[in-house]
Amino acid sequence: MSNRSRLTRVALGLTLALLQPASALAWTLPPRAFVDGSIPRAARARRAYAQVVQKVAAMTENERAEGLVNRTGLELLNLL
Repeated sequence: MSNRSRLTRVALGLTLALLQPASALAWTLPPRAFVDGSIPRAARARRAYAQVVQKVAAMTENERAEGLVNRTGLELLNLL
């Protein structure tokens, strides 16, 4: 969350605190799903895993990777 949007939310929360203290707390707290970071963390993990799979699958088309592996007497195989 950017500082500007956080400041806006805090200012709105403080304004509401003067008018209705019960609703002020709801405006200043972040959404429950993002408090522990589970949703963004899971999305980042899925994206990172997909990127690794794509990089590994592309190794068979990479001449440098092919050359490095062939020096050891092994071969690259794409099993996907």
